[in-house]
Amino acid sequence: MRTKTLLLTAALAAAGAASAMAQNVYSVNAVGYVNKSVVHGYSIVANPFVVANESLDALVPTPNDGTTVYKPVPGTFEVRIYDASIPGWDPDGATTLNLGGGAIFFNPGAAFTVTFVGEVKQGSPVSNPIANGLHIYSSKVPQAGPVSAIGLNPVNLDTVYQYAPNGSDFIINIYDPSIPGWDPSEPNIGIAEGFWIDSAGGETWNRNFSVN
Repeated sequence: MRTKTLLLTAALAAAGAASAMAQNVYSVNAVGYVNKSVVHGYSIVANPFVVANESLDALVPTPNDGTTVYKPVPGTFEVRIYDASIPGWDPDGATTLNLGGGAIFFNPGAAFTVTFVGEVKQGSPVSNPIANGLHIYSSKVPQAGPVSAIGLNPVNLDTVYQYAPNGSDFIINIYDPSIPGWDPSEPNIGIAEGFWIDSAGGETWNRNFSVN
C-alpha cells in the first residue's frame, strides 16, 4: 500500500499587519493532503482530515466502476455502489467518512488513488474514545506507525483486525494485558487506513498533537 503525505503549515494571518503586530493575534491553519491507494479487493479507508463535507460523494467522487462501500451503522451496514453510467454512488444518500472512523471498500478493479485534502486535527488532547465491542476506527492525526506511536495504548483485552495488502486476508493482533503486550505483534497502521477493533471494555485514545 503506497501512501504519500505532505503536510503544509500555512502562513500566519491577521486582519492587518499593524493590528496583528499591536495585538499579537494570529490565525493558524495546518492543511495537507494524502494520496491513498485503494487496493484491489477489500480495504478499510478513512478520511484523515477535518473537512467541510465528509460525504462519500465529495471525498471519493470517481472510484472504479462497481466499487462498493460498506459503512457500519448500529445493527447493519450502509451500502453504496459506484455506477459509472450515472455517474455517481447508488443509492444516492448521505454516507460519510467521518474523521476517526472508516468504511470497508471493495474495489473490483486495479488499485486507484483517492486524494484527501483538509485541515490537520490538533489539540491537547485529540480524543477518539473506543467503545466496548466491535467497531471501525482510524487515527484522527494523519500519521502512520505502530498503534502506540499514534497514541493508542490499550489496557483491556482488545483484538485489532486489518485487511492485508492482498485485499482478502486479515492481519489479526491481540493485546494481552497479562503479558502485557501484543500477540503476535503490535499493529502498524497506515495513513488513511481504518481498522476493526474488538474491545473488551472500551479504551481511551488520546494524544496531544500540534504542528505549529
